[in-house]
Amino acid sequence: MIIFYQFTRRRVPGRGGRATPILLPYYIQNIAKYVEDGGALLIATGPGFASENSLYRSALAAVLPARPTGEISEYAFKPELTDKGRRHPVTASFADRDDQSWGEWFRIIDSDVISGHVLMEGPGKEPLLIMEKVKDGRVGMLMSDQSWLWARGHNGGGPYSELFRRLAHWLLGEPDLDAERLTAQVNGDELIIERQTLGDADQKVVVQKPDGTAETITLKKEGDGYYRGIGKTSGQGAYILRAGDISTITAIGSLNPKEYSDLAPTTEKLKPLADVTGGAVLSTDKVPQIRRIKAKSKTVGDDWIGLINNEQYVTQNSRRAPLAPGLIFFILAMTMLAFAWRREG
Repeated sequence: MIIFYQFTRRRVPGRGGRATPILLPYYIQNIAKYVEDGGALLIATGPGFASENSLYRSALAAVLPARPTGEISEYAFKPELTDKGRRHPVTASFADRDDQSWGEWFRIIDSDVISGHVLMEGPGKEPLLIMEKVKDGRVGMLMSDQSWLWARGHNGGGPYSELFRRLAHWLLGEPDLDAERLTAQVNGDELIIERQTLGDADQKVVVQKPDGTAETITLKKEGDGYYRGIGKTSGQGAYILRAGDISTITAIGSLNPKEYSDLAPTTEKLKPLADVTGGAVLSTDKVPQIRRIKAKSKTVGDDWIGLINNEQYVTQNSRRAPLAPGLIFFILAMTMLAFAWRREG
């Protein structure tokens, strides 16, 4: 995971008096590709993000969910959870607490949200914490440099450690912190289905049972972003559940077929197959020799086994082509003949 904390595209003196960027554009472009390929990026912005040296004025803008407006608001405010923040697993645990007890921050970088989910906001619904999945990677942005006030306990502090711990786990792909999640478990003859989502629409889950039948179960809302439903099972096997673009699978009993239940190769199990196919079962502590034998010959000995040479084949296609044109061979023959005549002469 890559973390930028109040980072600005600064330049430092280089060779010949030239100013060289701390991070070359090539490196920043590689960071953007790293995120798209499955990497994690966390940016805690500061005043520099609203300046002309902002990270947004680089190739990294392709993966950032918010762009700066160039304005900075500096006054006391208390961070608050948005409606999505009360549902998202990263911040949902804070919803039961009184936001008014959190300590104040004094700066927020104004921004326009391009994509992603805003989980925390400042005054006037100004985006404060933004999270987004970018292709195979994930990005988190905190639009303030004042989070350290919570760590110091200023004016009561706030959930500093827990917030960043959960945010880091989400960035690293912790499944339990995904905003859209579908799980199922079996309790007796009941199939208990749980759905975590950021939406408010009615949630329906299609359950495909082992016998091939399908059932649609409507889930009931149990809390912000949390839905639950119960269905009936119909025997052992795999139950496949689908809700929109997400799916999961649960099972009753063993999913392995009978041939995988006991894989130990014993003589008693292999002998019937060997007798039917004309073979034999050997118990040896070394690799036996392999011989080619004719049909109807003995196929096994004390220290060898035979492979029958049936000589049964079918020619599907055959094609002949001259090695070279006949004129070349004629000229070569005449040349050799002339050379021999001259030598004898």
